[in-house]
Amino acid sequence: FLRMEQSDSWPAILADVAPTVQFVHGISREEQCPNLTEHFRALTDNVMTSAEKFSIYQGGNEYVREWLDAYGYLNASKRQSKDIYAVINTPKMGTGGLTSTALYRGCAGAESNVKELSIRTCPDGQTVFRTHKFMIGSKAIQQHRENNPEGQCLIVTAIRDPRSWFPSKFLQLLGAAKFVESSGGCNIDEWPSKEALVSEFREYVHNSFNPALSSAIPGLLGEFGGGGLKEQFKIMDKNGGYSLLGPAPPQSPVAGCNLLFLRMEQSNQWPDIFRQIAPELQFAKGLARKDDCPILSEHIKAITDYEMTTEEKYSIYENGDDFAVEWLDAYGYMNEDPLKVPSIA
Repeated sequence: FLRMEQSDSWPAILADVAPTVQFVHGISREEQCPNLTEHFRALTDNVMTSAEKFSIYQGGNEYVREWLDAYGYLNASKRQSKDIYAVINTPKMGTGGLTSTALYRGCAGAESNVKELSIRTCPDGQTVFRTHKFMIGSKAIQQHRENNPEGQCLIVTAIRDPRSWFPSKFLQLLGAAKFVESSGGCNIDEWPSKEALVSEFREYVHNSFNPALSSAIPGLLGEFGGGGLKEQFKIMDKNGGYSLLGPAPPQSPVAGCNLLFLRMEQSNQWPDIFRQIAPELQFAKGLARKDDCPILSEHIKAITDYEMTTEEKYSIYENGDDFAVEWLDAYGYMNEDPLKVPSIA
């Protein structure tokens, strides 16, 4: 069993193993057609993107994947990168963990002239963007790629079940300091009772309108031709919680980028997904509120376990824009109870 990377040793190997056989070196394509040397080199020197490599990996059978793994096919390149890793994500849909996934390498903060855009530069040269708004993120990517057209670009976004998103968003609105012990937070004496907290949550739900829901995903799906959420969910169901789209077309502000669209309900699969699609990254799970402040776990549980009434659900449904309604429908949000339009006081 021979390995071609050591083919210069084959004559000696055959002389030892089969001395009656004389090794004959094959003729390469380049030797057969010297006038096509530059064309052949364009192919042999091409560096595949992580998404292209993963497409091959995913399409292969068990032996093909074993072969690719044996050669470390998905391992990160050691070149100085001009790549982009961009988290363009809806608030409270895993943004912290998705951003930390790229920052474990000691990426340093960089100056940003845009209020809602965070920029980090990493030791290998990769640039990390983080924003909750597609328009801001796409403009930053476009400007970066104008100066670095050879770099690769991966955009990451996620979606979350509204049943867990609304409690998480409500807790965020209470203020980050309430969950930071060093800032005087995590003090149960300064919190309302669980009953009062649930009452505040119900009022929030009744008056809830969240334009931030539509600030990231609709723009991304539009640029990548991803269709609607139900179409994406079918792909996610097949893949185990993710969809990989792209590259975006040349006329797009994110031209050449790929989009990794994740579903939080399968976040236990995210380490494997990142290992396959972007092996240079190391998935880092964000901390939950109850991990920040274990002493408040019962208060937090009172919100996360609260089951909305049909009227409260419909209030959210009625106040939402087109994308919010599509999001609710994709998760079957109203399906527990037949939708009967109630009168809302």
